[in-house]
Amino acid sequence: MLVDTGSSWTWVAVDECTENCKDTRVFHANSSESFVHKKQSYDIKYGQGTIKGELVNDQVGLLESDATTPSFPFLAVQTRVDHSTELMTGILGLAPGDEDSNPLFIDYLFDAGKIKKK
Repeated sequence: MLVDTGSSWTWVAVDECTENCKDTRVFHANSSESFVHKKQSYDIKYGQGTIKGELVNDQVGLLESDATTPSFPFLAVQTRVDHSTELMTGILGLAPGDEDSNPLFIDYLFDAGKIKKK
């Protein structure tokens, strides 16, 4: 997963990914007990490529640390078009968002008391 300070979106390729995902490690949403579909679709355009996915919520954490959010919104990506990083699993977006984006992962960790500073 790429940490991206130029994007406020977090996304991950899921096992339903059918386009440009054959060699990518994917997230198996059906294995999660806390995965929730939000039934909102998004297309995100980058300098090179586009991803298409559904807004979902799930528990998200950093490795095996205590830095885990109970319910974090991100895109479950089913399609990647002309993406230059086809082997990438996803992006953890850390750029400041706007009214159309979700709060950042860092905001969720801070609000949950998992980290002391933003």
